[in-house]
Amino acid sequence: MTLERPNGVAARAVAALARSARAESVPFWEQGKAIGRGRQAVGARYQRGDMQLSEFLTLAERLGEDPSRIIAQAIDAEKNKSPQDPSAGKETRKDKENGFQHQ
Repeated sequence: MTLERPNGVAARAVAALARSARAESVPFWEQGKAIGRGRQAVGARYQRGDMQLSEFLTLAERLGEDPSRIIAQAIDAEKNKSPQDPSAGKETRKDKENGFQHQ
């Protein structure tokens, strides 16, 4: 079974949430408690660039962020990404290790 690469908008939104959590110095264990998961699960979701919508909304609220703003910015960034973006369409070593395939 091959895993698909996370949706670009979702990955950008999750990355923005992770940056906010780091900026606020909220540890993974505390974020995990908010969503009923362990700290490792939180880290894995950030690393994977994907999480359940309910988890995203809960964490955004916990961090004092507006989830609709984060998603809107992620959509704008994805629409405006340059074809010269170094990550655009390239398969990385990490992608291969994780079984992701570009489409």
